[in-house]
Amino acid sequence: MISIRKAVSDLDKLEELSRTAVSCYTQAVRSAEVHAIDVDPALVSHFRAQLQLLETRLEETVNSRELQEVQEGFDTELRAYQEKTRNKIEQLRKDMQAAKEAVEALANSITGSESDLDVDLKQELQRLNRLSDCDSLQEIREGIHKATARIAASFEQMRSCNRIAIAQMRDEIRLLHQEIQEAKKRPEPVVVVESQRKINSHVEDLQKRGAAFSVLLVVVNNLEGLRNCYSVELIENGLKSFERRLSGTVPDALMVGRWSSEQFAAVMEATPKNAMALCQQVTKTLSAPFVELGAGKPEALKFLVKAGVTDFRPGSDASKFQAKIQQLAMALSA
Repeated sequence: MISIRKAVSDLDKLEELSRTAVSCYTQAVRSAEVHAIDVDPALVSHFRAQLQLLETRLEETVNSRELQEVQEGFDTELRAYQEKTRNKIEQLRKDMQAAKEAVEALANSITGSESDLDVDLKQELQRLNRLSDCDSLQEIREGIHKATARIAASFEQMRSCNRIAIAQMRDEIRLLHQEIQEAKKRPEPVVVVESQRKINSHVEDLQKRGAAFSVLLVVVNNLEGLRNCYSVELIENGLKSFERRLSGTVPDALMVGRWSSEQFAAVMEATPKNAMALCQQVTKTLSAPFVELGAGKPEALKFLVKAGVTDFRPGSDASKFQAKIQQLAMALSA
């Protein structure tokens, strides 16, 4: 009898250790996803998507063989991402070196040309000064012709240098615009990714329990314009105040957080009886100015806000709920 109890106890311990191992491994995969070095937006986005698939597989593991397969997949993804990231960094180094050499060559050519032009012009001016004391008309004519030809050639060379400099400036402006566009495509900050993960996890838990719930989605439609007028720190402080005010406006919400850089979500236990009235109240409250301290003085931030509600009913397709939220977000962003 004692041996049976001991065997049962050992089995319970093994099961607990198995659950703990899966949980710890899931956290390790999640940490790798959240803290992945952002070298290329498309590259890190693909890496995170692959790790999310591994997380899903971890939740479904039932034996050591499946856990070993996930480990092998995790190791493969890490090595592939490391190699691609290393290649990307190496390419960036080469591009930087090539750009540096090109700029140095341009600067040296312009500096050298300006120096040569300065010497040539001074020589021709000296030639003209000497001709002013000359008594030979023929010598004066020949000297003037030579001086004007050299000055004209120097002027053309100067114009050529200016064209090169202007072309370089245009290229720099093009690269600057390209960097701005790339910045717009960058993945969400880690804080936003973690907030969205918590909301998704809570939503999935409610779906597994078969509970009825709804999501109030709030979209800020003028964030890009505000970024052109205010500092990043000021806007982030304003968005934190925005989240706190939203939480106070929907006190019965199960969870409130950032859904993306421009979107906020409040998970509610059931669909509000008057969802339209709630959306109007939330929009009115969050549209009021937020006063934040920036550069030693208070600044008033006014967010352009739209809100909407989508619900989940027990028995409906859980896989389609994320699509419903995305459709709502697109409608509110229009």
